[in-house]
Amino acid sequence: MTSKELGTIGENLATKILINKGFKILNRNFRSSSGEIDIICFKNNTISFIEVKNLSMFKNNFIYEPKEQITPRKKFKIRTTANYFIIKNNLQNSYFKFDLMEIKFWGNKKYSYNYIENVF
Repeated sequence: MTSKELGTIGENLATKILINKGFKILNRNFRSSSGEIDIICFKNNTISFIEVKNLSMFKNNFIYEPKEQITPRKKFKIRTTANYFIIKNNLQNSYFKFDLMEIKFWGNKKYSYNYIENVF
């Protein structure tokens, strides 16, 4: 399985998890010239811009945490793209936050997830 295929599976799984948690999905894979946001959703009068990070392998018996993949440059791109989404949809008076959905695949269709709110 390629990393792109794993990413799609992870984003689909994250979407299902969020819907089960009561979120309304507003957009997926929202793109601007600055970057992309995996999932944009709404709950409790707040827009959540969610980055999905997946992990599917062990390296040297050390598990690399998905959240470690969000670099300062990635944060900047997400913030800039979120700002574009807010302006484009006239949502300047809305509350918003940046969250992370970490999904770890353990094989044989087993997975675990960690939803972290206000990650940056």
